[in-house]
Amino acid sequence: HGGSSYYALPTTHYGVKQEDFNIHSFEISGNVAILKTMPGHASMFASLIDRKELPEFAGTIAGDDTILIVLRKNVTEIEAYKSISSILTINY
Repeated sequence: HGGSSYYALPTTHYGVKQEDFNIHSFEISGNVAILKTMPGHASMFASLIDRKELPEFAGTIAGDDTILIVLRKNVTEIEAYKSISSILTINY
């Protein structure tokens, strides 16, 4: 066929454009927060949060599409939200 071929990365995943990959929700209850992600992305985001060593968060546990974040003592909801918003975009 004389034409050239090439490999291109897909522009969508589960019907969502690559540039739209981010957090679906962030909810706080007591001293824990729950983040919801696209399926398969929780570990990547949890690792990013842990590497940033944000003072508001003691640590994370990730599943497939959900991250449990343990808040440090006396961290307010506003402080936690501002902290997570400094590194991740949250879609509501």
